[in-house]
Amino acid sequence: MHRLHRYAICFSDDVVYFRLHSDENGYAAYYSNKKVKCYYNNISNINRKGIYVYFNNDYYGYIPKNTMVLIKIITNKI
Repeated sequence: MHRLHRYAICFSDDVVYFRLHSDENGYAAYYSNKKVKCYYNNISNINRKGIYVYFNNDYYGYIPKNTMVLIKIITNKI
């Protein structure tokens, strides 16, 4: 686990799986735009055919909201 931002990361030859673990409120955490951007910056230069990101904050249904933030960051809309 990364010390500043909790996440697990697994690699294979052509895929990376990035699972986010909040250090605030466990499964009920909403990741701020700033935190999602930081996560994106950590994985954006990884050279693999597939990169999968899993937001582990399902308790209040924040996954779709955080996913939309990540999509906006990836498409340069934030």
